Amino acid sequence: MKIFIAVLLLLLAGCAQKTADNTRGEVRRAAVTAEKKDEEKYIDVTVSQASTPLLDDSASRVENINIACGAINGLALYPGGSFSFNEAVGRRTEEKGYRDAPVLVDGHKEQGCGGGVCQVSSTIYMAALDAGLSIDERHAHSDGVAYAPKGRDATVVFGEKDLAFTNNTNEVLTLHAWTDGENVFASVTKKALDKSA
Repeated sequence: MKIFIAVLLLLLAGCAQKTADNTRGEVRRAAVTAEKKDEEKYIDVTVSQASTPLLDDSASRVENINIACGAINGLALYPGGSFSFNEAVGRRTEEKGYRDAPVLVDGHKEQGCGGGVCQVSSTIYMAALDAGLSIDERHAHSDGVAYAPKGRDATVVFGEKDLAFTNNTNEVLTLHAWTDGENVFASVTKKALDKSA
């Protein structure tokens, strides 16, 4: 009889443990589901986007553009925060993977390390303008560039000329820069409530 009671108590304890485990599992699943629902409430909304055509798609120039885009893509810009192209991208050097490619100097082309990054800065400048951001510093090229309309280009020279702007909104903005092999793209996005969720 004692053995029967002991076995019965063990079985009841096991059932209680399983019920407790199941309850904990359900609580954990509910918490994860609630967390996912909270994440899904916000989506990225494009504030502005710009693109420029890759008219010179030489391998060295495209590589320089890709490196510069990678340094900028995904940067957060908080309300009142400033963006500096030269600070974000840094000095264009061979150690960072930059190659010699055509650069515009005093109205004529010559080879320079990092040639092509001005197309990235120009595209970002256009996106920043279209987003209504406050432009703090911008320099035009010494001559027109084929990939950007007049007045919408932005040349950069590390330590001398920069593209800089301030987030004059109350939103946290994110900067994006990329290329698809035919165009250079830049966009400004913000988080917004997903009303369809």
